[in-house]
Amino acid sequence: MFLAAALAATPAAVDPSRPWPTVHYGDQTQLDGSFLLFREEFLAAIARRDAAWVRARVPEDIKSTFGWPEGRESFENRWRLDAPDSPFWAEMHHLLHSGGRFAPGAKQFHFPGWHIAEPEGAGEDYTPYDYRAVAMLETPLYAQPSRDAPVLMRLYKVAVRVQVKPIVDGLHPVELRDGTRGWIPDDSLHRETGWRGEFTRTEQGWIITTLIAGD
Repeated sequence: MFLAAALAATPAAVDPSRPWPTVHYGDQTQLDGSFLLFREEFLAAIARRDAAWVRARVPEDIKSTFGWPEGRESFENRWRLDAPDSPFWAEMHHLLHSGGRFAPGAKQFHFPGWHIAEPEGAGEDYTPYDYRAVAMLETPLYAQPSRDAPVLMRLYKVAVRVQVKPIVDGLHPVELRDGTRGWIPDDSLHRETGWRGEFTRTEQGWIITTLIAGD
């Protein structure tokens, strides 16, 4: 049974001049054969939840916070790779499918590949934390808080504004620029300050040198 308070799907009258962020996306994964192979091996390790494979590519000085503590111990405490409910596997699976760009010299790869750009003319009323990027291909926008509800449209590389309503069945209420409201899978919504990081090329191969969230 759908909630009586389900969001209206019909676009409301919206001021087209109101500031709205845009999502920029890029993916250079295919530009380097060694990195492409590393990515495929990483995805295979995720599929089999191979903690030993991951640990072999986590250096002692990995950056995993914006302060103290740093390093592998902090990484291990945060992600608990051996725990059945470790969030690492799902998060990295998503990040490895979210694009990215090589730094000059191609020795570092920064991920994800999307960025929420603040709109021109944004005033004091604009709050970037109200917006999320939809970065997964063909993400459904449901008319009601149920995955059995009609799909209004499919979204990709757009910014949406999150609504202050409860998440239902893993679906988050959002609003589009034209006023359309609906429900979208929560794991398809990404903050500008969400998980991001850097892979670095070494003589032994690619390793994870940064994995942080926040600001």
